[in-house]
Amino acid sequence: KTRDPSTVALRDLITICEDAAAGLRAAAGRVHNPDIREALARQAHCRVSCAEELRLLVEARGDTSPPGGSAVGTAHRGWMDVRAAFEADDPAIVVECLRGEQSAVERFEGALAYLDEEAGALILRALDGMRAFRESLLAMEAVALLAHRQEVRREELVEAHARDLHEEHRPG
Repeated sequence: KTRDPSTVALRDLITICEDAAAGLRAAAGRVHNPDIREALARQAHCRVSCAEELRLLVEARGDTSPPGGSAVGTAHRGWMDVRAAFEADDPAIVVECLRGEQSAVERFEGALAYLDEEAGALILRALDGMRAFRESLLAMEAVALLAHRQEVRREELVEAHARDLHEEHRPG
């Protein structure tokens, strides 16, 4: 049975929400800043709620087939895993979240052309929240970068002090 374009678009958005929720939960588990961690976890919950709303809409239209995560979403989370292993700092993780958010916003915007008024209204509400979150991610990135720079500077000062102490106590 061929699905109508609206249902296909909604199914795609469910998958995007599920992928985003998984990615945001993974990112929340990696960041050190508790405020960023909380914001990422909160947004993951919002994505789960959005996926559920979309799923109910699809089911009300007669499609009850199970959705699943996308290869692109899985690949993005995999990239976050690789990058986090090498750059386990908050700024790098927030940048990856920004990248994922931008992709999700673009996919949601693109789906609007295929949706009726009821589904479109739901997507527009979701887009408002996603755009607001993207803006807050930009602020989080700035906070994370500042904290990272301060930590690097602190480490440099400790190393310089240790060198100075070593030089003072050197026989000579």
